[in-house]
Amino acid sequence: MDDFEHIVYQTEDGRARITLNRPAKRNALSLPLLEELNQALWEADNDKDVHCVILRGAGPSFCAGYDLTPGLNSPPAGGRPGRSYREGGIYADPTIDDDIWRLEYSQRLRMALFDMHKPSIAQVHGHCLAGGTDIALLCDMVIAADDAIIGFPPARDLGSLPNQMWLYNCGPQWAKRLVLTGDTITGAEAAVIGLVMKSVPSHLLEAEVEGLADRM
Repeated sequence: MDDFEHIVYQTEDGRARITLNRPAKRNALSLPLLEELNQALWEADNDKDVHCVILRGAGPSFCAGYDLTPGLNSPPAGGRPGRSYREGGIYADPTIDDDIWRLEYSQRLRMALFDMHKPSIAQVHGHCLAGGTDIALLCDMVIAADDAIIGFPPARDLGSLPNQMWLYNCGPQWAKRLVLTGDTITGAEAAVIGLVMKSVPSHLLEAEVEGLADRM
């Protein structure tokens, strides 16, 4: 599959590598990127030659969060072909309902990581913030660089987060500690509390992830 604009999809040696490929934007998540990610994940899930998925980011960061560029995250066409209920007309000025709908739509796209049959590994380096944590923590296993920066700073003014995989990974006390403050921790600290499975020096990260994929 070589027709993606926002990700790179490769298969080799029984694994699919999906690379978020917006390095100039620190791989910030947009609806177009999430739609491509969803498509690639189900392609990997359907491919009998693929035994696991590696999710990683191009450039200096895994993913720095959501891309909030105005107009970038227009909803897909709905209703009759070519028509969106949430574009133009009375939706020219988005409402809270439009915002909630976009959050829920984005969540449906991301959930392929959790729902798919094949196991997934998040290869986390650099910044893994906000939306970056939403996709990393939906993976079955997370391996991070020791110096990765992980957290959800917007929690300080957003209230409840889009998903609560924090609780699933590190337990209630640390989940509360991190999502109620929006504080960040390093990959090494994340490994200590169980938020990620393991952390390694950054120069060994790819080899660690690929070695795990070899064993699947």
